[in-house]
Amino acid sequence: MFNLNVPSGQQEMDYITNPKKWSTFLSSNGYQKITCIGHGSFGDVYAVSSLDSGVDLAVKRMVSRNNITEDNTWLAESQALLKLDHENIVQLKEILITPKMACLVLELAPYGNLELLTERLDKRFDISFVITAFQQTVSAVKCCHDNDIAHCDINPSNILVFSHHLVKLADFGLSFRCRDVKSGKEILCTDYLGHDSYIAPEVIKRQPFSAKPADVWSLGCLLFFMIAGKHPAKNTNSNELRACINEWMLAISTSDDSSKVSLSNLCHTDPELRPLISEVILMQPPRSEKSFRPRGSSISKTE
Repeated sequence: MFNLNVPSGQQEMDYITNPKKWSTFLSSNGYQKITCIGHGSFGDVYAVSSLDSGVDLAVKRMVSRNNITEDNTWLAESQALLKLDHENIVQLKEILITPKMACLVLELAPYGNLELLTERLDKRFDISFVITAFQQTVSAVKCCHDNDIAHCDINPSNILVFSHHLVKLADFGLSFRCRDVKSGKEILCTDYLGHDSYIAPEVIKRQPFSAKPADVWSLGCLLFFMIAGKHPAKNTNSNELRACINEWMLAISTSDDSSKVSLSNLCHTDPELRPLISEVILMQPPRSEKSFRPRGSSISKTE
């Protein structure tokens, strides 16, 4: 799993700043660079091909000014992915480490993430895909919460699309361990980060908060995004989010089930009145037999 590299200081900087040296670093570790597929505040993501198997994978490269082992972001992500084993959580294949750089080798999603897919579609997601993607994301978050890990950054860019019937939760750089292992007591989160349109009201207040209910709020915002085809506006009124979810539930439901009202409670302003993730599992709308096939090609190899 771990592959430790100890280059000289200048050689390490070349890996980071020189594209050819970066390609050489990857090939020396068994991967051929295809192309850069994403930039983020915590690092860059590259599509690569395994020289052994020919399988396409993703490499998330994170760089630290100091020793990489002191970087909280990569430590949080790697520790979470090593602990969590779930079919709807992106799988960690290998970790490449130098003193100032960590590279996480991950599964590659052929269709990118939900946000990019929305931009490529000329219409909103159909009902069957919304239900499937939401159910699978909730299942992934339940795995996190069952292991006392809060994701803390649930938004469309962190939901990877592998096929018309498979999505996976990714990017655990802000994840938070919310229970003390020794005492068993809850630890309140003091990191007030995340996508502005998806963070809960209590996070905006910048006071210590319970991280699991904040994840549930973000799930409600994610459901709104998949229904409406757009991000919630910053500081959106909770009633607007809940009304949108209710309207959608009424439109697709064929019976008087409790999920019509309960799912809207994902976006309740009071975190204590939001459902637990185990309750969200029971509230979800039934699966549809209709299919959804993402449009647009998967990542193509370039020179």
